Amino acid sequence: MTPMDYEFLRKLLKERSGLDLSSDKQYLVESRLTPLARRVGLSGIAELVQKIKSGTEALTSEVVEAMTTNETFFLPRQDSVRSSAANGAAGACAGAGQPPRLADLVCGFIQRARAVFDRDVHQGIRSAGGVAG
Repeated sequence: MTPMDYEFLRKLLKERSGLDLSSDKQYLVESRLTPLARRVGLSGIAELVQKIKSGTEALTSEVVEAMTTNETFFLPRQDSVRSSAANGAAGACAGAGQPPRLADLVCGFIQRARAVFDRDVHQGIRSAGGVAG
């Protein structure tokens, strides 16, 4: 990859995704874009850059996708997940054998909060003499 190609890609990625690559990240660009170039039938990054410059929007989008990290995994420490699952937090919402997602943890928190609320309400009614327990 020529320095001009790298500079073009740096500017493109900054404009399209906000990704601001420093001048020492050529290896990252090469490792992510060379497989893309080959997959679409191009000889390498130089040819990929030429295609992008000619206005191939679909290819430009693929380049941005290849260069940005699009996975957002939320994996808390496993010991805290096990204790939460044992307390009915994440285990009640997450599918069996799958790591909990943020939504699963929130669901578990809501379930625990509701259990505490129900317990407190029932204790309040009993102490007020409303219901025999």
